[in-house]
Amino acid sequence: MASPQPKFVTVQQYREAEELATEKHEYHNGRIYAMSGGSLNHSLITLNIAREIGNRLMGTKCRTYSSDLRIYIEASGLSTYPDLSVVCGKAISSSGSENEITNPTVLVEVLSPSTMKYDLTSKFEFYKGIESLQDVIFIWQDRPQVELRCRQLDGDWISTMTIDLTGNVEIPSLALSISMNEIYYEVEFISDTESLDVRESRTEYNSQHPFSPVHSAV
Repeated sequence: MASPQPKFVTVQQYREAEELATEKHEYHNGRIYAMSGGSLNHSLITLNIAREIGNRLMGTKCRTYSSDLRIYIEASGLSTYPDLSVVCGKAISSSGSENEITNPTVLVEVLSPSTMKYDLTSKFEFYKGIESLQDVIFIWQDRPQVELRCRQLDGDWISTMTIDLTGNVEIPSLALSISMNEIYYEVEFISDTESLDVRESRTEYNSQHPFSPVHSAV
């Protein structure tokens, strides 16, 4: 017998359920996906770059927000929690919730094996729909590798990859530079990178009981 298909969830139903949830969930096209917890390296890298960017932005018009801040992308209807968000100027809440904003300037994602493909492809395409967004930073946690994708004046995006611990990551929209050593401070890399599974995997949730797992989308 075929398994039941999850019913469509409105964005407002998602928002209301998310206020009561003990874990974070992503929303897109009427479906809700679990966002799994991070590894030791994921947590350490996120804290490192948040500290470095936050300290450098003190006294400016830009503020740094943790992964507790939800971003809503009106162009695609995606609601998600980047690992780090920077907003320059006043944060603008979505029309549906004061707990999610629509105008980040910089987004940071520390890549996890289970969602790396999604983050680097589909999710980035969604991010491009944010008019205020200028830079997206992707950080690998199993090796010293950082990719900066920067929006150009003509709307195109260019990519700069840094793969050396002696290098620096330049963030044009914030006019600051962060060294790879600062990003990876006290991070211990795993030795067998070939063992990482980089397939896309997100767990979808049932609309009748939004936080009961239905299946894993691969």
